[in-house]
Parts: sequence; structure tokens; C-alpha cells
Amino acid sequence: MTINLEDLTLKQIRELAALTAGLHAGMSLSPPTPEPYPFASGAIVCVETIMPTFVGILEYVTATTIVLRDASWIPSTGRYSAFASGAEPEEVEPLPVGFYAIERSSVIGVRLHKNQLRVLK
Repeated sequence: MTINLEDLTLKQIRELAALTAGLHAGMSLSPPTPEPYPFASGAIVCVETIMPTFVGILEYVTATTIVLRDASWIPSTGRYSAFASGAEPEEVEPLPVGFYAIERSSVIGVRLHKNQLRVLK
């Protein structure tokens, strides 16, 4: 089946654009290649996003995601300076064991963290 591009509607063009967003010539849909990052895989990191904060083991980083393993969501850090220095946060919500991908466009900062925080609090 061939498609005449001149016959496409604006709606169809937008749907095609959404399906291929982020793809460019030579790019495939195969698993992403990890990118160099300041922290090594296996490091315990704190990822601060535009809303929540996460702590977990850094698995890998791609152009679009930061992937953590065995992460926890930190709804409330308490005093931030104390939390950043290693104090326990006010609240901890462990995510299911496994991998958790965070969209890099939502990330404000990433830093090393002293402990993994896997206990519900």
C-alpha cells in the first residue's frame, strides 16, 4: 500500500508526528544506549524532580530517562539541609522492587545519597 502525502489530512499528519516524536534518520526503536553520567551505575542517588523526590540505586541514564532500581518516593524531606546531609526524611514510600524510570525533562537535580531508604515511614 502506498500513501500519497498530498492526500493526508492535518489530523493524520499530527498523529504521524506524535508516533515518531524524537526519532530522526538512522534512529531505531531498540533499547536505549546508556549515556555518560557523573555518577556510576550502582550509586545510591537522590533525584529531585519538579514535584517528587526519589532515592534509589542508579541503574542507567539515557538521553530521555534516568532509571533507578529499588527506589523510594520521598513525599516529605523535612528540613532539606538536614536531609541532604544524610538525615532521615519525614516520609518514605518505597516503590515496588524493580526499575523506575524518571523523565529527564522533569529533573531539577541529582546527587549522591548516603542510604537507600527502603522502609515505609
